Amino acid sequence: MKKIPLPSGLSLKEDGLYFEEDWVSSPITVLAHTRDDNKENWGRLVEFYDLDQHLHKLTIPFDMFARDCSELFSILLSQGLRISNKRGLRNKLADYLQNTPLSKKVLCVPRIGWHKGSFILPDGSIPESDEVYLQSSTSNFTGFREAGTLEEWQEHVAKPCRGNSRLIFSLGCAFAAPLLPLINAESGGFHLKGSSSIGKSTALAVAASVWGSPQYIQQWRATGNAIESVAESHNNALLCLDELGQVDGKEAGETSYMLANESGKNRMKAKGGLRRKPMWKLLFLSTGEISLADKMNESGKRVNAGMLARMADVQADAGKDHRLFDTLNGFEDGAALANHLKQATGLYYGTPIRAFLLHVSKHKDALSTSWATFKKDFVERHVDPKSDGQVKRVADRFALVAYGTELAIQFGVLPYEEGEATQAGATCFLSFVEARGGSSSHEADEAVKQVQAFIEMHHSSRFALIGGTPENLIEEKIYKQVGYRRKRDGGAYEFLFFTGAFNEEVCKGFDPLFVKKTLLKQGRLRVDSDGRYTKTTRLPHLKKNVKMICISSDILTEEAG
Repeated sequence: MKKIPLPSGLSLKEDGLYFEEDWVSSPITVLAHTRDDNKENWGRLVEFYDLDQHLHKLTIPFDMFARDCSELFSILLSQGLRISNKRGLRNKLADYLQNTPLSKKVLCVPRIGWHKGSFILPDGSIPESDEVYLQSSTSNFTGFREAGTLEEWQEHVAKPCRGNSRLIFSLGCAFAAPLLPLINAESGGFHLKGSSSIGKSTALAVAASVWGSPQYIQQWRATGNAIESVAESHNNALLCLDELGQVDGKEAGETSYMLANESGKNRMKAKGGLRRKPMWKLLFLSTGEISLADKMNESGKRVNAGMLARMADVQADAGKDHRLFDTLNGFEDGAALANHLKQATGLYYGTPIRAFLLHVSKHKDALSTSWATFKKDFVERHVDPKSDGQVKRVADRFALVAYGTELAIQFGVLPYEEGEATQAGATCFLSFVEARGGSSSHEADEAVKQVQAFIEMHHSSRFALIGGTPENLIEEKIYKQVGYRRKRDGGAYEFLFFTGAFNEEVCKGFDPLFVKKTLLKQGRLRVDSDGRYTKTTRLPHLKKNVKMICISSDILTEEAG
């Protein structure tokens, strides 16, 4: 190998880098220039061995050489490079790393994930590539590690999960995530909802073990600007978020929306211009004792159908008297199985995804076709054709999780039989449908519930009663009157709203036309023969006909939706 000339006074010897006769650091080699597709974000690719003789290869952005280089030195020290404590000699290390002349150039990318046919991880690429490297200013890669062998993970983690729909589904989330860009699927998430100590954290630990150590799991409280960095560092991967209850309801809704929308906010640089916007494509798996809708209600915010579609609730309790577990696989009880999995996921992790990605890289071209066939079959078997569009959209994501898991079985990464993952995905999808109250439109359900709640609250205080003499009606004092109520044949009431009051107060937060259409579709709104959303009503005390919003009383006795 041709010897590279070093900056003046520096020499690289067997025991370290020297400036003249002074030791600067343990040996470190500068390999290549790095830059992105736009010929920007230049840096250096370096490698060195730590005290365990483990080889570290990393990229150093040139902007780390700004000011006192403290961040640069901190990263190198944390990975095992020994550096002199003398400031002047440390500066010589920076001079060496930045100014050693090189001819080789390699591509750097700002996030993990698929790039030029390889999946780039913080510690390398699958398949191996010496042309593309991760160069990121984030440090959210702590959990991307591996320990033990794939066979040990299969024996101690995967096999005890067998027969448990929530655990298999959680594993599936991990395997499905890197498929997103390959089959052009959209980002989204799932939320395991259930009481404390039911086993939600066990499911999250199992999912995380596919990708890395227990430190792979993130907390919901890492919100705001931090969550953007966390999301980008999990591009094409699974993001595990524990304890929804730790974050404010409004922020939880905004975060779930942002994660599914695949990008952060535009931000200005200190001296003008836009910073690079964080971007990602991922799946996320969340846990919490309450749902996103309940969490947002705590903050006085209404959750919309879009948010519920982006983070689908799955009941953590499998309903088999073992909390989260369907079966105990020979363990004494659920606690014993949970304890085993907690210990096992702390010992064996990270190997499954590396084996899976290698197989996927060899079959990328066939995935789109096999996915389309799988999705069509899953939807036909498990999704009601009359389901709302939002439900069908979420069903596609459940199908994706089942598909990813079945691929892991096909590739020999998961030691299960074909079809087990599909059944687990279907079971969890049905749990989602039950948790949302059916497969009808969420907005329609919420609109009807709001009208129902208004009538229940004000039926005797804000509606004048029709049925006495005209004189009695005139004398009746109604504060903030919104309309009338009158008995029909059979003793049931109907409620007549002034159109203005109905549109502005009763339908607050909804499109009034949407509410009327929904009520009419459900047979709760009485209309004239002209098809308009009002009914001509004779008001005795006014001695004339008036157009009113007329709602039947069965809205109080029948379940909305």
